[in-house]
Amino acid sequence: AFERDTYEGDIILAKSSEPLVDRTAGDTRYETAAAVSEAYFAAGADSVVLCTGENYPDALAAAPWARFLKAPVLLTRRTAVPESVMNEIDRLGAQNVWIIGGETAVSSSVQTQLQTAGLTVNRELQGADRYATSARIANFLYDALAADGRPFSNMAFVARGDSFADALSVAPVAAATYSPILLVRTQAPLPPAIDDVFEFLPI
Repeated sequence: AFERDTYEGDIILAKSSEPLVDRTAGDTRYETAAAVSEAYFAAGADSVVLCTGENYPDALAAAPWARFLKAPVLLTRRTAVPESVMNEIDRLGAQNVWIIGGETAVSSSVQTQLQTAGLTVNRELQGADRYATSARIANFLYDALAADGRPFSNMAFVARGDSFADALSVAPVAAATYSPILLVRTQAPLPPAIDDVFEFLPI
């Protein structure tokens, strides 16, 4: 193991005891997401980021936004929030739910369910498709950092939007640096919404 030191260089640490191996899991992807939230947000959270569990792009692009909010990413079915997820939102004490993606990903019935439970729902982070949604998140993240008096990283991570592996691998790094994940097609040209991000944000 090593500890990074920006002044003196990396410091090599002595070998430690056998590593602890733990598993966080549920019977479904929805229950697993709730279990991860419970494990790593034991003290609760003001907000949650809610994405469809039936496809991957929105949840991956949302990682930096969730980091900014200090919020877990939870998954939902398209037409209803599973009971395990509603229970986790209640346990967190969250009052705000950011739904990622349009109604083809997360339907209006989900919004109604959440509002009926007394939660404030925000649906600003959506676009016409996965590419436009990732662009919308990038713009929102930039504005939120500026409003909070924090610098923008001037970086973006670009990954293909038709397969999950690359965006999944980079999501923790992007979140750690508050840098957007922009989804693109594997061939040029760039989707128009992504092209606009590169034109208007200082990347």
